Amino acid sequence: MTRHRIAQLAAMMLAVLSVAGCSQTTSSAPDPTTTVAPPPAYYIPPDQVRDASAVWSADPPIDLLSSEAALVRAALESDLIGAAAGIDRTYPGFEEALDRSQRFRYNHDSSRGPTKGTLRGHIQTITPTATGFTAFFCIQYNNLARLVESGDYVRSHTLAVGADIEFSRDDPDPRPSTATTTPQTNTPDASSNGSWHAPTYDVFAGWRVEYPSTGTLEENRARCQPWSLTIDPTATELRGESIRSTEPPPTLPAFPGWTTRPR
Repeated sequence: MTRHRIAQLAAMMLAVLSVAGCSQTTSSAPDPTTTVAPPPAYYIPPDQVRDASAVWSADPPIDLLSSEAALVRAALESDLIGAAAGIDRTYPGFEEALDRSQRFRYNHDSSRGPTKGTLRGHIQTITPTATGFTAFFCIQYNNLARLVESGDYVRSHTLAVGADIEFSRDDPDPRPSTATTTPQTNTPDASSNGSWHAPTYDVFAGWRVEYPSTGTLEENRARCQPWSLTIDPTATELRGESIRSTEPPPTLPAFPGWTTRPR
């Protein structure tokens, strides 16, 4: 994937969340009697997305709880977290798994800040390869808003974006890449309590993540349009259109969430 092509995709995916002093202190020696809490043994979502959620669906026969679909979900949820809080705050293993040429996507702060509402994602295809698999996904940002300095919540009003994502392993005998069994719906899981769900383990161990150059932005958006309109029938093709409100969009319970390891 060319750097220009990656920049185009990154700009479009991040623009929907964007809108058109440090002081120095003198540190003192730590009090030897103070008990320092150990770091948590599991991943904690950053404050910027703590009040948001992700709801996923997929074309049959893709199983959202399969290992392949879990990788897709983890990568794209990490993509949002990286935009809102920085790549160092993403899911365990994502920063190391992401191809180095594509980490520049998070070297900015234009989309960082408190994010509320629900990211809607859809996996259209999962295709096995010699070293792993590729997937085509759609992301709808219209129910996700960012809090800006004015106190307003700003969200997109555009059609979903889409692209391919590729996962590969160095292992010459990678795990099976079949993603069949029970088709999933987008019925929310009531146990998630409307807050960000995250895996407690390294989903990306042993994998590399890349965005291959397949299809134009317009072609990929067209592939996502039928699904996108089921999420927001009023969505438009105007990429710069946004909605401002003093209230954030509702945060739906996460689905399918990360309560168990994938099958």
